[in-house]
Amino acid sequence: MANAIKDAAKLEQSGDITGAEKLLRQLVQKDPKSPPALTAITEFYLRRPGGARFASAFAKQLVANTNKSSKALILAAQVEAEQNQLQTAVKLAEKAHKLDRKNTEIQYIYAVILRKSGDEAAARPLLDAVIKSKPNHKFARRELGRLLVNTGDLDGATKIAEDLAKDFPNDLSGLSLYSTANKITADNPIYVDAKERLLPLLQKTDRLTFARGARLVSKIETDLGNHDDAFKLVHMAKAAAPARFDEKRYVHFVQSQTQNLTRADFFGATGSNDETPVFIVGMPRSGSTLLEQVLTAHPQIGGIGESLAMNDISSRLKLGIYDGKRMVDVIRGINSETSARAAGDYLTHMKSRLPDGALRGVDKFLHNFERLGLIAKLFPKARVIHAVRDPMDTCTSCYMSPLSGNHGYTQSLDQLGRYYKYHLGLMQHWKSVLPLQIATVRYEDMVNDLETTAKSTISALSLDWDEACLNYQNNDNAARTISTWQVRQPIYSSSIGRWKRYDQFLGPLKKELASLYKS
Repeated sequence: MANAIKDAAKLEQSGDITGAEKLLRQLVQKDPKSPPALTAITEFYLRRPGGARFASAFAKQLVANTNKSSKALILAAQVEAEQNQLQTAVKLAEKAHKLDRKNTEIQYIYAVILRKSGDEAAARPLLDAVIKSKPNHKFARRELGRLLVNTGDLDGATKIAEDLAKDFPNDLSGLSLYSTANKITADNPIYVDAKERLLPLLQKTDRLTFARGARLVSKIETDLGNHDDAFKLVHMAKAAAPARFDEKRYVHFVQSQTQNLTRADFFGATGSNDETPVFIVGMPRSGSTLLEQVLTAHPQIGGIGESLAMNDISSRLKLGIYDGKRMVDVIRGINSETSARAAGDYLTHMKSRLPDGALRGVDKFLHNFERLGLIAKLFPKARVIHAVRDPMDTCTSCYMSPLSGNHGYTQSLDQLGRYYKYHLGLMQHWKSVLPLQIATVRYEDMVNDLETTAKSTISALSLDWDEACLNYQNNDNAARTISTWQVRQPIYSSSIGRWKRYDQFLGPLKKELASLYKS
């Protein structure tokens, strides 16, 4: 077993990710209760972008098979945190810490999770303890810098970033933190060194780290107005660490629903008549974070972020990834008892996370658009808001953004354009057959006339207007996505037509989306 795990590690280090994954899965299949095998495959997936969802089952099995050891608990906590299940992650990390209070790695991971959950006060002493014990723990130092950014101490964060760049010149931690705390100038020595020396070095020695670094420098190039260089760096990052997407399977998944599900399949929908759930769905980078912030600023609306609760329900219903036939069978065959139980579990999850007095709860897991048929069976009185933005702007932003490995469709421009159309076709089908109230909110409308758009959307949720929605920047229900910093700024229009900055590179995307611009 030990030798086989080492072999998998060598395959991963050599760049043979598929081979490493296959070997680790074989080890778990051979001995499903082996702690070393379960640990190895959980850690493997945690190193992969978007891999936490694959690690989840192995982490749970590891906890069960090791009598809740501190090692197993902290791995499970990491898996939950990566899936944005922060309350569960905090509880698991706390248990691990109680079992092994002197373990600096557990202290560090626990602190990271606390900081992500917004409890900087509890995270700070843990990080201080780690750094005191291990002054060269670069990750703890970087995390302390992030904490300082969160609490407004930008000077302190900048000092940590400069020290990291000096002490670890072949690591991106300093630049990553510095770019979070400051607006980088073209002559910044940390940035210049990363671009001219470090990236070429990483390109030869560490493809995954190079990909992360190329994206980081690309973001800086964008801020500096060097859009051609920014695009080229993203293209290089994708080539170095390509994402996987089974387009053929996805097309079958969409067609199975659009060609087989009709209005008749939703007569007498079961589940729950509770009107609390509001699902924001659509493509990433479509203005959904701004929309969520505006809505949850309303005193009668709370948010649960990008919840994976519907993922859990789908798993319990044995819905495989992009299994169109199974999805249709479940939607048609789900009985009242099963749907009521699933709806009840979801409502328990949602309402435990909403503030007192909330009549609506916003779930911003955008890809719930793929299972609105199932949602209609569980919550026939739920509201759905389809967040949309100009197709070229949406897709270009998706391509340029550091989305997780779950968004493999962003690997190439032509594939991304086709995926956008698959999403649009599925949403058009849902609007024609589902009993759900589905509103469409355009990002451009929010930018050009926020008050009118917000009032219309609040009305669609059957709530009275509240002026707090216009002061969304003061909303404490912080969105924790890559758009977060933007929604804390005043409304800006610079993102409209942003795709034109990269026009010379976007031929394949324009070809795929051309039909959407015909009058």
